[in-house]
Formats: sequence, structure tokens, C-alpha cells
Amino acid sequence: SSLITADCDATIQSVSFNDNAKLISNSPSGISVLINDIEIKSHLIGTFNAYNISQAFLICQALGFSSEQICDAIKSVKGAAGRMEAVELDDSTNLPVVIVDYAHTPDALENVLSTLADIRSKDQKIYCVFGAGGDRDSSKRPKMAAIAESFADEIFVTSDNPRTENPDVIIADILHGFTNTDHVISIT
Repeated sequence: SSLITADCDATIQSVSFNDNAKLISNSPSGISVLINDIEIKSHLIGTFNAYNISQAFLICQALGFSSEQICDAIKSVKGAAGRMEAVELDDSTNLPVVIVDYAHTPDALENVLSTLADIRSKDQKIYCVFGAGGDRDSSKRPKMAAIAESFADEIFVTSDNPRTENPDVIIADILHGFTNTDHVISIT
């Protein structure tokens, strides 16, 4: 990074979760980050969002916004639709936490499921519902199955825009990636 910034006249702000930032809480209801002794709360979830929020905070601070203004703005951010998006349910404590993410690659699915595995409580199970699009790279289908199997307690494999392919063939490709299908249900 010093090579990149060597010829840069801009003020350089850095954030390090080993130095001036700390993830205070990370749960399905949101995150709380401490940056330079200022607590920032957000409804977004996941460590990756803590990094993003920290960087956004420092950028806005460098642009002259007050810490209070920035914290209020971050608290109101809902995030991108379909990206680790919490589905709002009523306040009943018996209802599950439902998170939607349009992960469509093995890497994206692993990021989502590993984040959920990190933030769930001991008694929470991960139910993963996913499919793979048709007329796309079929080699990723069994990889996604293996990833789901690594993190989820129960898995539902279903159709996801099969385009010109037979949806049952897509599901069969996915099912080849599981070592054990005892906790897998397929629904075309």
C-alpha cells in the first residue's frame, strides 16, 4: 500500500481491526463497531459489513461530516436488496431469522453461509435454500452443494431460473456434490 500512496497528495486514513477499530457485536440483528472510541451501530450483518462501515465512516469524517451525522446515517442504511437482507417478521420470539442473499457462485455462497455460521447462537440451525441457474457454468453446481453441506444443518435444493435447461438435470448436478444427502431435500 505504501507504493500506491507514495505519489498521492490526498490525506491517507487507515483502519485496522487490530489497531483503531473493534467489532463489538455481530449478530443476526446487526453489528456494532468501535472506531477511534466512537460506537457505530448498523442493521447490516457480518464482519465484511463491519469493514465496509468502518471505511465509510472514515471517508465521511474526512469529508467533514460529524460523527453523530455519520452514525445516524449508518444506522438507517438497509443495505442492498438481496444481499444478506433480513426479512422482517413480526416480533414473535418463535419465528426464525430469515436472511436472503442472491449468492450465485461458490465463493459468494461460502461467504454468506460462513458469516451465518459465525453469528448464529448455539441453538440456531442454518437452513439453506439454493439452486443454480441454467445455461451457466455447470461445474459450480456440485461445488455449491459441498459448501452448503459444510455450513448448513438442513439444505433445500430447488430451481433457480433454468432458462433452456431441464431443471431436474440442474438439481441432479447439484446433488452430485453432496457426500451425504440425509439432510437434503430437492424441490423442482
